[in-house]
Amino acid sequence: MKLATLFGAALLATISWAQSAGHATPSASLPTILTDTFNYNLNTPSIIDINELVAGCPKRDCIPSIDNPKFDSILNTDYLQEDDLLLVVEHDGQTKAYPHRILNRREVVNDRFGDTPIVVTYCPLCASGVAFVAQVDGLVTEFGVSGLLHNSDLVLYDRRTNHLWGQITGEAIIGPRSGEKLQRVTTRTLPWNKLKASLPRTQILQPDSRDKAALNNPSQYDNYAKNERLYFPVSLKDARRKPKQLVYGIDVDGRALAVTENYLQRNKAFNQTVGNYTVRLLRRQDGSVVAYNMDTRQTIPVTRLYWFAWYAFHPRTELLE
Repeated sequence: MKLATLFGAALLATISWAQSAGHATPSASLPTILTDTFNYNLNTPSIIDINELVAGCPKRDCIPSIDNPKFDSILNTDYLQEDDLLLVVEHDGQTKAYPHRILNRREVVNDRFGDTPIVVTYCPLCASGVAFVAQVDGLVTEFGVSGLLHNSDLVLYDRRTNHLWGQITGEAIIGPRSGEKLQRVTTRTLPWNKLKASLPRTQILQPDSRDKAALNNPSQYDNYAKNERLYFPVSLKDARRKPKQLVYGIDVDGRALAVTENYLQRNKAFNQTVGNYTVRLLRRQDGSVVAYNMDTRQTIPVTRLYWFAWYAFHPRTELLE
């Protein structure tokens, strides 16, 4: 069976289960993956309510990560449409882009930028693309899909310690290191036509032999993105915005801010106080959004994602709309 077929069957089965359950609150019974695969239970150190975890697919690595990514130039990349979105990572003098067409199906890419191991992640259910330095306690590791979801977000696991990590927060949520955070790497999202014009030397992730046949097929998430229905339970909701409205979120020392697309279209550059800091947000000509801490002169990672997903993990967030 081909990867795309296996993945599609697993996803459809999971969606059917979630829909038949009526999106109720999570069951008190722990997912088998958590207990049998990771040997975690209610007594395991955790910073979340373990009962909020649900099985998103049948087993660990049911969506295989890309562990030996291959790249080519923009000129040699011919499988993308003009409006296709890509997650762009710039680090250590290199610029690489990871098409959503691939990330929708694979979700995790274990990569390197020079000597730095970086894991690039994407959760189609939350539309969140996030990258981290792939080190736990200073040791290099790889990450994979745990098979679990928390507030509809992908839960990662690292292959060195088997800790479970929240994809949006980059925080260890279950295991002895619960509460520790991975180092974020700045990313931005660009459509293919803008990327070609603004970053012509970018290296583009290429599909492997298992993905090529599926790339021209509709994504399993196309219909999901067109409505406000969620497939999996979310513990916190906020009605100020529609659940799947895209926002840009930043977190500065535990103080969170979300900005809507409409606000950024009207205010392409502005300063905003977030906690004890002054933050400058800038919408570049290519449409990507960047943020800077004006006090420390450091770049602040920006997460582009659905409103429901940002709010679920940042319930005290400010919202500019």
